[in-house]
Amino acid sequence: MSEHTKTRWGAAAIARSGDVTIELDEALDVADAWQVNIESPRLSVSVGIDTLEPLRRTLSFLRGDAGCAECEELSLGRQPAESVKIIRDDEAVGRFFFQISGAGHLARFPIDANVTRNITTALADIIGQASGV
Repeated sequence: MSEHTKTRWGAAAIARSGDVTIELDEALDVADAWQVNIESPRLSVSVGIDTLEPLRRTLSFLRGDAGCAECEELSLGRQPAESVKIIRDDEAVGRFFFQISGAGHLARFPIDANVTRNITTALADIIGQASGV
């Protein structure tokens, strides 16, 4: 990719809960392109999305809202060569995994109940801030 075609990003929303920070970046040069960055001492994930709807679905999934309580996993974002999912742990209540997989590789990161609460709180704040974007 040439220097002239690289996307420029600007912060659309930032939220923090406990040791979790979530930043939502909006493409300045391209319509309908967002980047969600989730940072904590044990996790750093960056995922591209086309709309804000995946954030709303993720919040419902993590909260166990109606229609999502029985879901076992949720696909998140748009990564052409990889699959990015959040998977509910069937052995520990409130625990999830971030899973990134693609041809020949798999990475799974556990998210304990405390980190899940912090992600949920920060994500709700991000959605509130981004509603006006």
